[in-house]
Amino acid sequence: MSAKQQRKIEQSMIEIKHLFDKCKDAPDDEILEIEQEIREHLEKINNIQLIIKKSAPHLFRENKESLNLIEKKFIVLSESLFKGIAKKYPIKITYDEFINNKENQLLRLGILGLIHKEKLIESLFHKFFENQLPHHPKDEHPLARSISRKFIIHTGPTNSGKTFNSLIRLKEIQKGMYLAPLRLLALEVFEKLNLEGTPCTLLTGDEEIEVPFSNHISCTIEKADLKNFYDVVVIDESQLVSDSSRGGAWTRVILGLYAKEIHICCSLNAVPIIKKLIKDCNDELEININERKTPLIIEEDNFKFPKDVRAGDALIVFSRKNVLQVASVLSEYNIKSSMIYGNLPPDTRRKQVELFTLGENEVVVSTDAIGMGLNLPIKRVVLLETEKFDGNEERSLSDQEVKQILGRAGRKGLYPKGYVNSVKDKELIFEKLTKKDEEIRKVYIGPLENTILSLSFGTIKEKLSYWKTFNSKVPYIRKIELAEQLELLELLPKHLEKNLTQEQIYRAIYIPFDYNDEKLISLWLKYLGEINKSNDEFEKPLFNLKSDLEELETAYRKIDIYYSFSKSFNITYDEQWVKESRDLLSAQIHSILREQTLKNIRFCLKCNKYLSEENILELCDDCLPKK
Repeated sequence: MSAKQQRKIEQSMIEIKHLFDKCKDAPDDEILEIEQEIREHLEKINNIQLIIKKSAPHLFRENKESLNLIEKKFIVLSESLFKGIAKKYPIKITYDEFINNKENQLLRLGILGLIHKEKLIESLFHKFFENQLPHHPKDEHPLARSISRKFIIHTGPTNSGKTFNSLIRLKEIQKGMYLAPLRLLALEVFEKLNLEGTPCTLLTGDEEIEVPFSNHISCTIEKADLKNFYDVVVIDESQLVSDSSRGGAWTRVILGLYAKEIHICCSLNAVPIIKKLIKDCNDELEININERKTPLIIEEDNFKFPKDVRAGDALIVFSRKNVLQVASVLSEYNIKSSMIYGNLPPDTRRKQVELFTLGENEVVVSTDAIGMGLNLPIKRVVLLETEKFDGNEERSLSDQEVKQILGRAGRKGLYPKGYVNSVKDKELIFEKLTKKDEEIRKVYIGPLENTILSLSFGTIKEKLSYWKTFNSKVPYIRKIELAEQLELLELLPKHLEKNLTQEQIYRAIYIPFDYNDEKLISLWLKYLGEINKSNDEFEKPLFNLKSDLEELETAYRKIDIYYSFSKSFNITYDEQWVKESRDLLSAQIHSILREQTLKNIRFCLKCNKYLSEENILELCDDCLPKK
């Protein structure tokens, strides 16, 4: 038995010798991989040593001598790696000082593992942030601090006229800006202002429409302009300061807007925390509390779908698939419906909304996008689902989501009352609707590009990761999640990470698109490759108007990425092609939604992908067993 175990030890020692030989001419990245293999062999040897210590003590002692030599050689190898790492970072400590009394940990963890455990690199980044970042993020915005600002908070329940009253003020002044949580809402205000005689430009991550003689901008909140002065700015849905993914955009504008008068529309539970932000800025504050304009009636009768559907209903589900399926069932009962969900192009959504607004479609079937202030003539809101997938898990609707969605019922001036119902969990849903909101106690901030890029050491991934772990000095301020940006950086090939500038990489990871769509990820990587090749223009994405609904939606989003990359990197693009292609795709998608009966609409049983008429079986081509 001992002889067999000894042969394993000897074989591992031979392997270790070969691995040390491979290190002689290898770059540091390869040596780090080799170092890990050496540690795995050392662990294997030490485990066997424990077995033969009693059965063959003479072999144990001989092996121990050889192991001591290997371990000394390993420590020398680690010193070489440490010196290479020290060239990339401003490390002041020497190798001997660093590993003093930590040799066993070094052998177990490796040099990178020990550096990580001792937080050597992390402390360098944190020291930089400690020196560079002000105590309060408000002081990252000197223009805003140079003037006296007045805030007017408009608060109250949904349908209480918060945004309406703010927009009246916006139209009265010379230069203003409206900030929306969604591009569809930015588009709605853009159209409203222009229709009512106030020239306004539209600016979102996917679209820009300049209107001649315009001094007003309607834009998504991430596109807010903090460099130029505005007379009045309106910030909508400002309770989203507490959103761990996007809340940083709201906090940034509240702290940093260079504007004389700022109107904040928010739910009641967000007022105290927003007051705290404004107080920290030493700005003036006025609060207007609005009451709901139409009463909200909770229906006692159970709702049965589709029998109880009536004109003016908004039927709420939480996925594109379910929107289409509900519309399909309604069409079988000769009930015309408009459809609203996240993947629809803006123009298609606008046309769908218009059909419902004009009464040509009797009902609207929507995801919770409807809860973000869209102005629709809804008499009753019915929840066909009470749980949603939030990107991480399937969960029940929050109190605030229930209020935002159901609160859309009963449009002022059209319906004297609003009605709400739910197909299940009625008692729980209606309890959430009437429950007092829990006060928001924290806001989120995001990293500033200048701060991240000013760091003279580290990769973009390291800079963002360590910025995230550097605790805010203000107790109620938290750091936003950066999962999507860090995941994109994980996907970045090493040659692109090496060749592209950090500014280029930083811009790319903040280009808006669905990071869960593999086709869009592939296009994102392709365009980064074209930047690396210094191409004069990005290759246009191809599309086929005869494709199915899902492919058409994806094609539209590919054009969005083509546009966004071109604008972000200041590269010439075919503006006419973008407009014509978007119009064609929007028209085709709208045609499918409007004219197709949607009867017998089917989805793959395995992956839920839309099935075209050519798919006879209940599985899509990708999920069919290969012969």
